[in-house]
Amino acid sequence: IEINNVRLFSFEEVELDKFTNCIQLEMRKNLIHELAPAFPTALAKNLLILDLFDNKIRKIPTNFFDGFTSLIKLDLSYNQIKKIENLSKLAPTLCELYLVENRLKEIEGLESLTNLRLLELGGNKIREIGTGLNTLVNLEQLWLGKNKITSIGGVFHNLKALKRLSLQANRLIQITSDSFPAGANPELEELYFSENALTAIDNISELHNLKIVDYSMNPIVTIPESQINVTNFPLLEEFWLTDGKVDNWTEVEKFKPFKATLKVVYLERNPIEQDKRYRDKVYLSLPFITQIDSWPVVNKNNLEEDRAIHRR
Repeated sequence: IEINNVRLFSFEEVELDKFTNCIQLEMRKNLIHELAPAFPTALAKNLLILDLFDNKIRKIPTNFFDGFTSLIKLDLSYNQIKKIENLSKLAPTLCELYLVENRLKEIEGLESLTNLRLLELGGNKIREIGTGLNTLVNLEQLWLGKNKITSIGGVFHNLKALKRLSLQANRLIQITSDSFPAGANPELEELYFSENALTAIDNISELHNLKIVDYSMNPIVTIPESQINVTNFPLLEEFWLTDGKVDNWTEVEKFKPFKATLKVVYLERNPIEQDKRYRDKVYLSLPFITQIDSWPVVNKNNLEEDRAIHRR
């Protein structure tokens, strides 16, 4: 059931007691200010998905989720919540939690949610990751973009099931040696570090399962072969370094050994793109790739024409 963008101020304006067979309830883009009153018992028991995206909710009250026994996905994004709390009653079933663009400063209140597979906390005011993720041993996706995080340290060591990690648009200046030691994150496939202040690609060499690496919008000049090599990343499919500082074509040639796996490279808006034959030269160096930047390789005899076609 969808009740979106109708200027609801309260749950009391809706006859929730009639939703006896509802398993997915969306009340997006309204003006709901609080999670009250409690949902009818039948609705609370049956709901699998509750979506309250873009309202005016300020806190998660103590007893609101007491009657929920089946909820697997909760979206409270784009509200005004300052603290993660009172979610423990959802622990047996909750797999996905979205709290994008709230007013959170700490990662807390998640200790009991050990069945979480996806956690999205982007667009908040988090400065330190801390210990709030330590018990989330089944977490597969963690999205922490657009916060104020300055360092990582060893906060991800317990997340053995993690497959996707995003720290885009934070304040990272260095990835230290204790961040991703051997065996810490053996399942990690996608790593997103774009839009930070990283000047080097360091200390990711033990993430042998990586398929996508994103360092776009960082002032990176060189691609270190000690980190980016086939031994470290035998499954690498995509490498993104848009808006970097790469000014030497020898850096592109470092990807030649990846001919068995690499399909996509993003190098646009680096100094090397000023070369009029930029796409041709990338393809000559890496003739096995299927996409350069945002444009797939179609016309192998004139790759600049590929880009011209897409721009038209």
